[in-house]
Amino acid sequence: MADRARTHTAARLDELLVSLSDAEEGGLKLDTLVAYALAGADLRTETLRDVMTEGSFSLDVAGELLDDRPPPFSRTLDAAIPGENIVLATYSNKRNQWAAVQREADGREFMAWAATEPLARRVAALQAYSERQAEPVANLPEEKPLPSLKSIEPETLQSDADLPRAEEPMVKKITRGARPNAPEWRIKF
Repeated sequence: MADRARTHTAARLDELLVSLSDAEEGGLKLDTLVAYALAGADLRTETLRDVMTEGSFSLDVAGELLDDRPPPFSRTLDAAIPGENIVLATYSNKRNQWAAVQREADGREFMAWAATEPLARRVAALQAYSERQAEPVANLPEEKPLPSLKSIEPETLQSDADLPRAEEPMVKKITRGARPNAPEWRIKF
């Protein structure tokens, strides 16, 4: 697997994951941190985030400073982060915690434990989100370098065999190259 560059945002996401995993319950502070992490940690200013999360002001005063409150990510099952796809959430009596499993489109799974179900769901989803945000530093070994456009001859750009013939129906023109071995479907009314 390619090495991944660790960005400042990734470091903040890691800290947020630890905060969510260790929290006994959700709250406005955690919701705000999740909202800032999803927005690239710059919804307004870093100073406002610090005012909200560092505890210099009460939550009522800090809440008044914000135009609107963030979605209750850490307190409800209804608020989901972008790309959240939780396939399993269960409570463990042995651990006295909730587990959640996020499954990505490519089959990768991320599991997280937390005190409440919403917290476990957000931690698992944020783990996957953090992985998606990582920047590749090197190409994978099996990747081929992209050809330069100057080295491609005009004849090889599109051969006559690839051009649709005028007598072909429009559907065949569209699907001929996409699935050559697929059976032909006809709709009869």
